[in-house]
Amino acid sequence: MENDFNHHHRIFIVDTLLLTMVNSGDNHYHVFHKNKLNYLGSVGVRGEGPDEWEIPQTTVGQFEKTSEGVKLWYFDFLRGNYSLMNLTKTLNSGSAYPIVDRKLRINMKVFPYYQLFMGSNNRIYAGGWIYEQNRVRLKSYDLNTKEISKSTLFPTIRNTRNLPGETMNSLYGGRFDKHPTMNKFVQAMYMFNRIDIFDENLKVIKSIVDGENWKNNYYDALEIDPTKEFLLAELMVTTQLQLAKILFFL
Repeated sequence: MENDFNHHHRIFIVDTLLLTMVNSGDNHYHVFHKNKLNYLGSVGVRGEGPDEWEIPQTTVGQFEKTSEGVKLWYFDFLRGNYSLMNLTKTLNSGSAYPIVDRKLRINMKVFPYYQLFMGSNNRIYAGGWIYEQNRVRLKSYDLNTKEISKSTLFPTIRNTRNLPGETMNSLYGGRFDKHPTMNKFVQAMYMFNRIDIFDENLKVIKSIVDGENWKNNYYDALEIDPTKEFLLAELMVTTQLQLAKILFFL
């Protein structure tokens, strides 16, 4: 695939391993040693069987290093699975079918999500789904109590109640990340010049802002036409999440 620059369209570093998500072939991921770059094996078989994946099982690269090997969390939008794969054992098996140590079921109707992180407090943390109407910034699901906690939606925009979910996703979308050892989270949105850091209870403990559009009610939804490139003319270039990570982990 030397001539297909989009073939390896996502790359993750997991301990000493480099995972590439690929868009064709029999398997979804290829694994290499991150320093030597020698090929170690494949993970995830394309198909519709019980242990096969119709679409790439998505990961945010969250892993656990244990005495049993390196374990990787991944999730499945279609089937609602959230699983912990023993990546070391899977590679050593010589098969692309994952060896799963833990599998959770998540009801997308109750807890729709786009990204998932597992907290050390046995809570699952998520961002909003693309078409979610009652959108929030971040939310969590307590596996012990089944309680769902949500952050507020901020900064506020005037008159948003009639905007469709996908427009709200465009306005408030943004990836978030978890601190590698603590239950702290960082999010930088696409449309606002602000970076927010949350604690495990989704309380904002630090914000980094610039310009004016990070403030409440800077925009009015009545001036937004979802059929056009709304806000493009006045949109400030938002700070990238990579910068957020640098500030977050210092």
